[in-house]
Amino acid sequence: TLAAGLTFCAYCWNASADNQYLRRIGRAWDIADEVDAFTSSAEWVDLYRVWETNFITGGASGLKVIAPIVGFAWEVDDPGGGESMVMYDRAMDIGADAAAARAWLLLYNQGDVRATRAVRAWMDTVGARAPSIASVLPRPS
Repeated sequence: TLAAGLTFCAYCWNASADNQYLRRIGRAWDIADEVDAFTSSAEWVDLYRVWETNFITGGASGLKVIAPIVGFAWEVDDPGGGESMVMYDRAMDIGADAAAARAWLLLYNQGDVRATRAVRAWMDTVGARAPSIASVLPRPS
């Protein structure tokens, strides 16, 4: 891909959380070394860290807080982590409630992916035009 002028990066929100799941999967599939190499590479981009390094909001920087600031809205009601845990427990059962819970979780997780993409797009456009701290602080006389 580099010869064709193409590059690759995968973006996440909060690599420390995602890395736990990826490492577990890596151990289960006997690809732990490959997973560790990827999550340690420049191709694995933690947008939470990028956000924290470049923007000041005066509050929390979780995805559920930041994505609405940049104009994103989840398709599910109450997209917080607590509701997802309840739905996960329901999804593990059998029956109509379980099927509905699985559908909710799929939509919820798709929303997290789309929210991460929306924040990245905002940082690349609107956020790229935000003034730096150095440019707004008074200069010493």
